[in-house]
Amino acid sequence: MRSRLIPNRPQDRWDDGELPRAILNLDDHAALRGCALMLRLACVQRRCLEGARPSPEVALREVLLELLPQALDHPSCAVLRVLAGLEPGSAGRRRDERQRLAGDRLGPARHPATPRTVRRRVKADCWPWLLDRLIELETEHRRALDASATNLRSATTRQQSAVGVNLGSELNGFAPFTPSRAADVDPEMAARLLDLRAALVQTDSLLGPGRLLATVCEQISLIEDHLAVAVANVRTELLMVGALYAEFAGWLFDDAGQLPAGSAWSDRALGWAHAAGCADLVSYVLMRKAQQAMLVKQADLVISFAQAAERIGPRASDLVLASVAQQEAHGHALAGDERAAMVALARAYDMVADAAPPDDRIGLAAHCDVGYLHAQRGSCMVRLGRPRAAVGAFDEALSCWPSDYRRERGLYLARKSRALLSAGEPCEAAVTGSEALSIVRTTGSARTLDELRDLDAALARISTADTQVETFRYELATIA
Repeated sequence: MRSRLIPNRPQDRWDDGELPRAILNLDDHAALRGCALMLRLACVQRRCLEGARPSPEVALREVLLELLPQALDHPSCAVLRVLAGLEPGSAGRRRDERQRLAGDRLGPARHPATPRTVRRRVKADCWPWLLDRLIELETEHRRALDASATNLRSATTRQQSAVGVNLGSELNGFAPFTPSRAADVDPEMAARLLDLRAALVQTDSLLGPGRLLATVCEQISLIEDHLAVAVANVRTELLMVGALYAEFAGWLFDDAGQLPAGSAWSDRALGWAHAAGCADLVSYVLMRKAQQAMLVKQADLVISFAQAAERIGPRASDLVLASVAQQEAHGHALAGDERAAMVALARAYDMVADAAPPDDRIGLAAHCDVGYLHAQRGSCMVRLGRPRAAVGAFDEALSCWPSDYRRERGLYLARKSRALLSAGEPCEAAVTGSEALSIVRTTGSARTLDELRDLDAALARISTADTQVETFRYELATIA
């Protein structure tokens, strides 16, 4: 793999290999199409929109942009961003001009590196550095897929064991049914799976991911078995339902703190949604990809995914587009752009006001109401360093929060507690944190627990003998 991507023989030029070709021609789909080995990588394939001819090249470009974020403070990253035309003043320039600009990153201001030095340093340092990051990402994706497969096998084993316990030895020797022809696929299967998913989503809101992962993965396995033989119209329905289940699996893994697995399942959902031709679902899964980028604090990717979801346009529902707009607001808030964040949030509020009721069985963005947007405004205010405004927004949200969204109530209580501490109220922060902690004990939400750990670390840095603070920290220590 390494010799194909960056050959290192003495006679090799500085720009030989698929990786240099991809970076130096990042906006040229024809050039990216020639990177045959890179297009087969799991981290690229999992991002592809099935059925769209240029999708592998688009996915490869997204992967490379993720590996070269603007915020990464590393000389190799800075040089490669200039050579790729990603830095201001470098886009649209010839390669020799970009090499001269890259020299500013490799030498002092008065004596920038010459293009020849740039080429030598890039060959010796930058390409190997980027390749190591690519291999690390590829390994992470393959491990995530392996973990999902292991979880699926474990789920099957547990369910078979449960059957054995409940029914004794009557089923010994019987394997789960696998369809072998189209006639074996019940045309009502998709509708039944939608009803089951609606019940599982409600259960997740109350109990969290721990008890549901095995069940959801087993249903995806069932869908895959039937997709292989279903006739065209039934296959399209199953692809749509499969995308919904894969998106749900991504959500569950995210909430359980297993982010690589969550991303891999979301990638699967994106491909199936596109193959099913469901604009609403494609837009929603792109919003989820933005949400996942938010979890690792990549503001540029958050905004890019959200804007890609918005480009689906009027084919997507108002509720889904409102959910997309609030996620774009998070990206702008993470980047420190308050004005852009508020504009995106205002757009979300307007769309929620005009939205039609969602389909109860599918429930895409059904949670995105005014109370939910208040909570998102609070989260944005925290990131923008306005804790008092954040506390007010969280109070508005929690005052009208639905009782069946218990896990999310815990999350926003935890975020409110951090805003209270930033506002100079450690006692109130601890009380609110303890309330969130009582919900975590039931739901097992890793996201909420991470917020409370951050609160605990911040409380440890201040000198206070308040009883409420000590109680919260002790209670957290017993479960964290």
